[in-house]
Amino acid sequence: MGYVNTALGVNVTFLRHLSPIGNIGFISQSGALGSVMDDIFAARPTLGFSYFVSLGNKTVIDESDVLEYLAQDSHTKVIGMYLENVRDGERFRKMLAAYAHKKPIIILKSGTTDIGSKAAMSHTGGMVGNDQVFDALLKQYGVIRAENFEEFFTLCKLYSCGRIPQSNKICIISNAGGAGVLLTDEMYKNSFELTPLSDQGKENVKKSLARWKQMNIHNPIDLLGDATSIEYKTILKIIHEENSVGCILALLTPQANTDVETIAECLKEAQGENTKPIFPVFMGEKSVYKSWKIFEEGGMMDFASYDHVAQVLRKVRWREDY
Repeated sequence: MGYVNTALGVNVTFLRHLSPIGNIGFISQSGALGSVMDDIFAARPTLGFSYFVSLGNKTVIDESDVLEYLAQDSHTKVIGMYLENVRDGERFRKMLAAYAHKKPIIILKSGTTDIGSKAAMSHTGGMVGNDQVFDALLKQYGVIRAENFEEFFTLCKLYSCGRIPQSNKICIISNAGGAGVLLTDEMYKNSFELTPLSDQGKENVKKSLARWKQMNIHNPIDLLGDATSIEYKTILKIIHEENSVGCILALLTPQANTDVETIAECLKEAQGENTKPIFPVFMGEKSVYKSWKIFEEGGMMDFASYDHVAQVLRKVRWREDY
């Protein structure tokens, strides 16, 4: 039990670090999950809490009290909540009705199974309640429910970065045919459309990319396995001028002649010059891990797998279309 206010440098918890000043407000019935978030922030200085409040057994204040405060706090851009139960259901509903449309709220709730419900009761002593009713309540007010902690953190980070897909129409660029097709399948299954390049866009590709005849310039766009940073930069500029595209997914696989870090810097530079969100999907680990820091420095939301990006962006678009 306790709280953190990063702007004032206050840490009345058992967190190991005081996270950088950030815009993520986190309300939790688990202080330990706060320590996990705090430890991640310590390694990623572009992210941080505005506030962290550990509720404990909610003897004095509960989730509705803190939600009402953070919803009106100018330092808080997104509100994340880990809940095991809700003390006052009707007041909680009123808080969601009043504020969920003004500021994104991401909720991770445990106790969704019989055995999990019993574990939650032994943890905080509260009744968990009917999960289907809780789920319906969140959907009624456009609140995003995360399926697991990884998704919860990713959603909080995405809203913290502030780059949201402008529509469900996307363009995929890739240096791998197979991985590009897998990403295409996942995005389609999650209600996204791959919009083809306009005639002018195709002409621009033909004028700008010497190897365009060897490439697949339909959507997804396959830049070939030995794609260069110049080719990535060129195609990104062309797609940015396509009014029908709401966001760009830049997929990369680390092949023998792939200059991973240079391409990552290219994406970072392109995002700095453009308003259209670019989401890097750099698959692998040993050859791509240095790119993660580059994207962090650029305030970009990157992904390591095609299925994860599809599921997360679907939930974001659901809220934006709500």
